[in-house]
Amino acid sequence: MSTFRLPWRLLLLIEFVCISSSLAQELPFLIFNGKVENDLGDPVPGAQIQIWQTDTDGNYDHPSAGEIPQDPSFQYFGTSTSDENGDFQFLTRRPGLYPARPVTHIHFKVWLDGVDIFTSQLYFRDENTAFDDMLILDLVEATDIVENSAVPTFSTNKTIVLDLGLGGSGPFTPSQAAGPFYPRVDFFSLGSNLINITADGQPGTPEPSVAPVAMTPAPSSSPTGPNDVVTSAPSVTTNATDETSSPSSATIGTSSPPTDTEQTSSPSAAPKSKDSSANQPAITLVMVALFGFVALTLF
Repeated sequence: MSTFRLPWRLLLLIEFVCISSSLAQELPFLIFNGKVENDLGDPVPGAQIQIWQTDTDGNYDHPSAGEIPQDPSFQYFGTSTSDENGDFQFLTRRPGLYPARPVTHIHFKVWLDGVDIFTSQLYFRDENTAFDDMLILDLVEATDIVENSAVPTFSTNKTIVLDLGLGGSGPFTPSQAAGPFYPRVDFFSLGSNLINITADGQPGTPEPSVAPVAMTPAPSSSPTGPNDVVTSAPSVTTNATDETSSPSSATIGTSSPPTDTEQTSSPSAAPKSKDSSANQPAITLVMVALFGFVALTLF
């Protein structure tokens, strides 16, 4: 009987990989509406917000990723500039699970007057992490930004509160480590649209025919002049900081120490869901457990 164990387990593994890959492709488009405030609660105009993240397969655009093909319809990192009200926006995809970490996340930095003043990461409510609530994104269904697409669209709103030393008492957005995949190239000019997809759902430069969203990307006010459209993202080099980090409260310029253990509780209810695609990381973990149970039970 032992001679038949390996083929059956291989078939189970192949089936699991196929299902996981299919789920990853359905991770939704994400409209990220943000706001930057100082410690007095006033808006911070002209701040440059940078994000970087994985694609839907959990891969970074980074040399250490090896020979893994990059997604031509995704930009991986970008920059948005806050307007006079402190508002900014990104169009992106919900990131896939990065194999070295058990939770999906979006890295971000805030630059002011050309100075890197703050670094942290954002997480998703439906993954039930115990990070500070000021780092948690709640997703709600939104009007599709790509018409007639099988990929749904969700939106989220988050205010970043920075201690700029003006006498405010907080609470402030906790800082976290940048991780090893911060792009070392200048990507201020790449803009805030990371999806690189046309209205017909094909890879390419975003077109004006893509359905409008709730808030237009903030105009650039920095010397580097960020734009809102880009056709491709360059390769980047590594940074020596740790990818993992623990939730903590900190002021500008500090970062939390790395940790290898993800916390597992959430302080509030799950967001409204249009379909299961917003919860794909959780579904993937369930599938892992299910196939493991089947393999152990039957073989």
